[in-house]
Amino acid sequence: HGLVDPHPMMEISMVPSTGAFKRTCAFIRNLPYMMYISIGIGGLHKMLPLFIIANMILNHQPMHN
Repeated sequence: HGLVDPHPMMEISMVPSTGAFKRTCAFIRNLPYMMYISIGIGGLHKMLPLFIIANMILNHQPMHN
């Protein structure tokens, strides 16, 4: 809220290693920034709800209706 421009596109790539992440990002153009987060199996269940919440918030913005 308060932003004039639509939010930037968000992409979540789940890859097995840092090398695979770098290869994946090589195919993405106009990427404003990228972040590699290493999550073990035990932490995956903590991240999935954050992804779901972020997706719900972004999809309910007025620009997406």
